[in-house]
Amino acid sequence: MSHAEIQKAMQGQEYTILSLGISDAKGAEQTISVLRSPSTTPRIGWTQALKPLRDRRQALERSTKDNTKAETTELAVLSQGESAFVKIWPKLRASGFTTFDTIPRSSTTIARTRFSCPILRGVSAADAQVLTE
Repeated sequence: MSHAEIQKAMQGQEYTILSLGISDAKGAEQTISVLRSPSTTPRIGWTQALKPLRDRRQALERSTKDNTKAETTELAVLSQGESAFVKIWPKLRASGFTTFDTIPRSSTTIARTRFSCPILRGVSAADAQVLTE
């Protein structure tokens, strides 16, 4: 199953038990049961998550005459990222990534969190990489 399919299969009513059957490499099976509990992370919508990046891009666009080389590079990166997101967003939603906080993270601590674009059918590797960056 894909990440999105697993996530969708695991969703259910809060405070119900979810049982997972898992087999190791030798075929030995185990069942793990977990209690579904409400998320401790607030649901962050796509608009809320991306607004600061869009605001920064727009501010840089308004001041292009006074931008440093670093700001010019930042503007280009923000523009490319937003363009990639606009192309990929419908596929993210269709695959079950309905809020920003459903995107896979490589670390759970705020200071070290790195998000990555999930593997989606019909999305080029280049667009996924731009969105990840």
